[in-house]
Amino acid sequence: MESRLYNPSEEKAFLMKEIFPEFEENNNCIIKFDTMNDDTLLKKAKFQHESGKVSTDVIFAHDGVMYEWIRNEYIIPLDIDQWEGRSFSRVFRYRISSGVPGGDYTSWGEVKQIYDDAG
Repeated sequence: MESRLYNPSEEKAFLMKEIFPEFEENNNCIIKFDTMNDDTLLKKAKFQHESGKVSTDVIFAHDGVMYEWIRNEYIIPLDIDQWEGRSFSRVFRYRISSGVPGGDYTSWGEVKQIYDDAG
């Protein structure tokens, strides 16, 4: 897992102490959590994408550079409509899952086209 969002040490410590241990135990895995700036994160994703050796499972990317993630096809949309028994706020449903900062878009093709046209 890699992120540029959880830079305050207390937020990162909370995840590492309160969230990750139970997840690791329940899923028989070890979480490696790295925090890095946007440029480093994008360079790492580009390298993994081009080499075909993807070793990162989860990335928290800042929405300010989301167009780069979408344009380069480093991310996929979350198909949250298939997640049974869950409810999501409007902000999550239309902003986070679509990758559009502040947008109200539901079609992934539409989202990608917006960023392609802007590029």
